[in-house]
Amino acid sequence: MKKLFRLSVGLFLLTALATPSFAAGIKFFKGNLEEAIAKAKEENKLVFIDAYAAWCGPCKMMDRSTFKEDAVGEYYNEKFINVKLNVDDKSNEQFVSAQAIRSIPYYAFLNGEGTVVHSGMGFLEESEFIQLGQTAMGYWQDSQMSDADIAEQAPGAAKRACAILSPMLKIAQQIEAEGEAAKMEDYQDDIAKYSEQLQAFEQEFGGKMNNPAFMEAFMTALKGECSEVYDMMQEEEG
Repeated sequence: MKKLFRLSVGLFLLTALATPSFAAGIKFFKGNLEEAIAKAKEENKLVFIDAYAAWCGPCKMMDRSTFKEDAVGEYYNEKFINVKLNVDDKSNEQFVSAQAIRSIPYYAFLNGEGTVVHSGMGFLEESEFIQLGQTAMGYWQDSQMSDADIAEQAPGAAKRACAILSPMLKIAQQIEAEGEAAKMEDYQDDIAKYSEQLQAFEQEFGGKMNNPAFMEAFMTALKGECSEVYDMMQEEEG
């Protein structure tokens, strides 16, 4: 019986040792930024940079909360090479100057060439921070698509944009027409709904909007879908 007990304990310990342990939260790379970029290029990943300072309150809050969340660690450890960058360290002056960092925490996502594909700043909750990373991934993936492939998505994007922006435009026009008599509480639910849809749209297509081929096809399709939204966007660009 004792032998069986010892065998059971031994097997348990072996199993525990053989099972990978996943520390909660983000694991930050120990090397410098240049080494992180080289590693990202080798592994076909992005570099995530957390630009911080020892005196920064929101930076400490991110360290204590968001960075330690399991879901955040799971996503960022899989997708990115994560780097901490002290903005007060003289060795980081070139990056801080190039990015014109004026507020921290500042977050940047770099490709394997060291080019920033997306950025953000400030204290972010778990869901917001994961969404920031997802948007960066979307922008990066879009940048690797051919003009022809990315332009094929424009008609569908235009249709979705029309379904969101057209009712939002009508709400704005209605509020303007009512003037001081307008009761914002009557529109809050609709505004919240369409704002959420617009945020999802921007997350999916925001990177593609930087591609001239996509934008040309998008605006052509949008003009046919809903001319009022097309006219509004043309006025904003003008």
